Amino acid sequence: MLTLAVLLVGSYLLGSIPFGYLAGRLVRIDIRQAGSGNFGATNVVRILGKRYGYPVFALDVLKGFGPVKIAMLMAPGRPPEWNSPEIFGILAAMSSVLGHLYPPWLKFKGGKGVATSAGALLALTPAATLIGVAIWIIVFWLTRYVSLASITAAVVLPIVILVVGSQDQNKRKPLVYSSACAGGWGTALAGLWAKDGRQIVLWGHNADRIARMQKTRENSDYLPGLQLPDSVHITSELSDCADADLIVIATPSTALRNIAAHLAKVIGVTHPILLSCTKGIEHGSGMRMTEILHETFPENKIAVLSGPNLAIEVARDLPTATVIACDDGDCAASLQTTLGSPRFRIYTSLDVVSIEHWSLGHWLSWFGSE
Repeated sequence: MLTLAVLLVGSYLLGSIPFGYLAGRLVRIDIRQAGSGNFGATNVVRILGKRYGYPVFALDVLKGFGPVKIAMLMAPGRPPEWNSPEIFGILAAMSSVLGHLYPPWLKFKGGKGVATSAGALLALTPAATLIGVAIWIIVFWLTRYVSLASITAAVVLPIVILVVGSQDQNKRKPLVYSSACAGGWGTALAGLWAKDGRQIVLWGHNADRIARMQKTRENSDYLPGLQLPDSVHITSELSDCADADLIVIATPSTALRNIAAHLAKVIGVTHPILLSCTKGIEHGSGMRMTEILHETFPENKIAVLSGPNLAIEVARDLPTATVIACDDGDCAASLQTTLGSPRFRIYTSLDVVSIEHWSLGHWLSWFGSE
């Protein structure tokens, strides 16, 4: 909360800097007493010329763009949490625009905030903003009226943001990640979570098996008969995992440490949530799977999924239940909402150690009964 408070106050103060007013003071006039009486870039160009007006416009855009980008970089959470970059960015945008509208240095009487709002939107949704700018330019070129161009862009922009935002949402890639390209468990989860059109990346190291799966949309080695939806992108390129918000690890326990090390190089400084679906302990060290992941990804949120679940039952869409444990309750609840369904019921827990130990004990009991 302290970080957010500092960001909001800083965004407001930065947004409140009246660059148009300061430009007027450079030539010893009060820009508010000339032209339209506004200290925005348009009035500065009208009164002082392009030499002053263009820099004022650029600075007004930057004081909207800068706070939003800083807030998004400093946000500690991941979507859809309240402290995600998107939420922090939106709040910073509102604060910077409010600063422009109500600057304390000018008795809370500010400008219209068009350029500052454009800068904030450019940081939040660059594609939609650039389309809005193009619309503004076209209307202005046809009519030569700044006000008409601004009104038209303002009316059209929400529709553009809605369209672009829906496309961006579809591009989010919760990943089912398996070293065997999908041993049965990874393939079953990919099929389950792709049923609603969600974009999934299913990775595997065996290029020949991947090539067959790409052609047939079926993992005949592990789950014959399960046709994977088109929204599952099957790949042997680890770099396809780089932009994921969620990485679901369903690799054999003997390979987890090695794969985690390679994965760390791919995702760099980003912080996707890591969900372990791997049972077992590491030979030699005795470490649990989440301990290995915490060691490799100290800044990421780590969770574990544990059944008992059978891949074949999940693939056949039979009703089943599972538990997701994470020491961050909000993260566990978010995963429950994102990944659960009426036929794949997810319960949550804060006790990661017990859930992993229970899962291991259940696996050993199965092994002993063979």
